[in-house]
Amino acid sequence: KNNILFSCNTISIINILDIIEKGEITQDEFINAGLDSSKIEEIEKERRKAINIEKEESEKEELKNQKTVHLDKILKGRIFAEEIKGLINKRAITFEDIIDAGVANKTVNALKYYCSTEKITKSYTVDDLPPMEEGRTDVYFVGLPGSGKSTMIAGLLNVAHKTGILLPDPYHAAGVTFQTNLIQDLNKGVLPERTRSGSYNYIAASLNDANNKRHPLNVVDVPGELYNRIQDNAEVDKFLTYINNNNKKILIFVIDSLEHDNNNSISAYDQSVVFPNILQMFNKSGVLEQTDAIYLVVNKYDAIKESKYPYDDRPNGDIALEFLNDDFLGLKNNCIAARADTKNSIKIKVIPFSIGSLSYGSILNTLDKEFAKTILNQIMKDSFIVSGGANKIFK
Repeated sequence: KNNILFSCNTISIINILDIIEKGEITQDEFINAGLDSSKIEEIEKERRKAINIEKEESEKEELKNQKTVHLDKILKGRIFAEEIKGLINKRAITFEDIIDAGVANKTVNALKYYCSTEKITKSYTVDDLPPMEEGRTDVYFVGLPGSGKSTMIAGLLNVAHKTGILLPDPYHAAGVTFQTNLIQDLNKGVLPERTRSGSYNYIAASLNDANNKRHPLNVVDVPGELYNRIQDNAEVDKFLTYINNNNKKILIFVIDSLEHDNNNSISAYDQSVVFPNILQMFNKSGVLEQTDAIYLVVNKYDAIKESKYPYDDRPNGDIALEFLNDDFLGLKNNCIAARADTKNSIKIKVIPFSIGSLSYGSILNTLDKEFAKTILNQIMKDSFIVSGGANKIFK
């Protein structure tokens, strides 16, 4: 050791580093023995480089371990699309990793569309909307935030488009754009984004039935926040003034059955309590005098069927009615009572709905067309008909 220290300046840097790494002589002992400053600087530089390499290798190993964890969650479906988008953006994983892990190409393509598309959906207040065109049936989707109104509308429009019965109307250009985006998103296998808080969407479109009769509609997606703030008279009055016209109307109450069953609402309000209040709001304002039908739609029906009625082979409509009688009997009875208050013979219908099989919360595996077709057929039964393109309107 003394001989090495005595002749340290004649020893190569590589050998000195090897001696230090083995613990035979410390760097301080070399310095105290008079090691040349240039050699000391080079030794420290090499040791820092070795530490950095070791750190990088450790980080790579950690990232590799994390990637395995992420891909395992993706394979087991225990992650949301938004989280996958974050991992892709951080380059924690790649789409090639997801494919190599065994995820189907169709699903990966949908994820690519979800991650790459930044949709800028314009926000509309009631004041921004054009007057609702008369000579149409107004269809209102009523539901709390997150209930799936936009997804349901997207499903109806997509199926109407695919079955060739959708006739877009140019009356409201922004509505045409919104409609196009909803249809395209589902075609790409992605659910539409939630409507911005407080934003209204209005689509003018027609459905062409089997007898080549046109059913012109005003489709209105009303923000769920309005119903949460039903005590806000100014906002509610503005909305009720906007929809006050001579058109016949269909009210579609979108009941989030999954949220209600799990009791994990993102809203502080209980649908079974809020919906009767909304119905009475429509009744008091005279909207029900123009209403021909009320649909109580048990949305996300597939989830509730699996959790509550897994071995029940009754028709879906019967199961949906039982769910409604068990959990929303007050709403159903309020509809019946409200009908008695009006001069209209309002048709009250209970209808199940599911958009189809999902992955990662937002990726559509399979669109369930039958539920959508049922609602579309009901709308055509309960809406105005324009015969042969003439202006005369028949019930």
